[in-house]
Amino acid sequence: MQNGRAFLVVPSALRADFQEFAFKSLAWNSRGSVCILTDAAKVEHKSDVKEGVTRALLNSLASSAVDQADSLLIHREAKCSHKTLEDWWRDEGPGQGRCKVLAPKAIKRALTDQWEAEGSHWRVYAGREIGKFDGTAIPLNEWINQFTRLGYPAVGPKLAGRLRVVRPVEMQPQPFAPRSVDQLGQSQAHCYVRDSDEGGSWVDVQALLTHSHPVGSVKPVLWDSGAKTLTFPQVHVDQFVLYEDGLWSGHEASRRLEAMQTMPPEAQVVMKFGIVTDFGLLVCRHAIRSLGLVKTVAIDASSSELIQLLRSDVPERLRNGNDLSREEYFKALHDYTNPLAFEGNSEWSESERQFCREAGSQLVKQWLQKETGVSPSPEKVARFALGGGGFASTTLFARSVPKVCLPLLWLNGQVVIEDNLVEWKPLFVDARRISDPTLLYVGT
Repeated sequence: MQNGRAFLVVPSALRADFQEFAFKSLAWNSRGSVCILTDAAKVEHKSDVKEGVTRALLNSLASSAVDQADSLLIHREAKCSHKTLEDWWRDEGPGQGRCKVLAPKAIKRALTDQWEAEGSHWRVYAGREIGKFDGTAIPLNEWINQFTRLGYPAVGPKLAGRLRVVRPVEMQPQPFAPRSVDQLGQSQAHCYVRDSDEGGSWVDVQALLTHSHPVGSVKPVLWDSGAKTLTFPQVHVDQFVLYEDGLWSGHEASRRLEAMQTMPPEAQVVMKFGIVTDFGLLVCRHAIRSLGLVKTVAIDASSSELIQLLRSDVPERLRNGNDLSREEYFKALHDYTNPLAFEGNSEWSESERQFCREAGSQLVKQWLQKETGVSPSPEKVARFALGGGGFASTTLFARSVPKVCLPLLWLNGQVVIEDNLVEWKPLFVDARRISDPTLLYVGT
């Protein structure tokens, strides 16, 4: 079914109620599919109130470029001429019989049915996104119920409606596709970064490059995180094009740049990513300058999807940070980030944001202690409480969950909020990060 917009005509006093209903029901990226009109113009008329309100509503509808997939639902108590609106919708609007006068509960039922059928309802949307994940995921209802048991029932659906699972092959525009202009006058090796993680997202990148680039041109670049070395293939080319799925904080990419400074490659390196953040681009380009790699390494983000993490009030001196060390620059930028999951802060209460931070802190502390064998510092826990850098991302890849994602999505452990205790199960289960291997056996 083609997704259409829902136009609602409701009494002005009920606008907030229907707005809240829509926000609670729809996935985040479908919020623009509902348009709420009211009879507020009634206060402008002392006589012929319905006629005046109806004219105002018709003007709004006429300027909205309604489409055949759109629907019009009229609250039966709205102060307007219902028949005139219905006639206009049939004769001058999109027609299709998608116009009804209903009681308030019936409007909400009709909207729920429409959004579920179209896949824009948060629960249907989340189920579809979870289905793209190539690993183990616990049932959505089971994950959602944990929030209720901890006293925050609204948080789970809000996060579920913001989930996004990305498959590199589905990225648009296609950031890894070969471009004929890049082949003119130069030879290239198309490289993926292979590390010790045999189930990492580099496997998808390798497969995608192998199927889309000339035979023999796809090569591995070996990353040894312990030795901090990046070994390029021994081939004679003019350019190494280095492909990775995501550039988030820029921390990992900066480590690779350090390795290139220590062991310079034999040719120019162009780094390409499927998804980039403004934060990561600033950090990496600052590192390229600081490490003296301007003539050696460049980042081509022309075909990447850009996610904006930084607020608009970033000071001009931080646009390049040339007077700061890399560590100082990285730290300073964190003061200007927006947690992605809380975009549209008006629907998030401070207690809900604090819940995500507190639950994440508890999970992160247990995870770091298991990883290192020692109790982590409060500062380190705080840096990861909402995911790496405090980014609070809900975007992940089919084969990996970036650490910038909320810990509630990828860590397990005991969470205690007030008097409520839950043995937390992550929505996306990764054997390398969980402490309870039984989570791998869903349904057993």
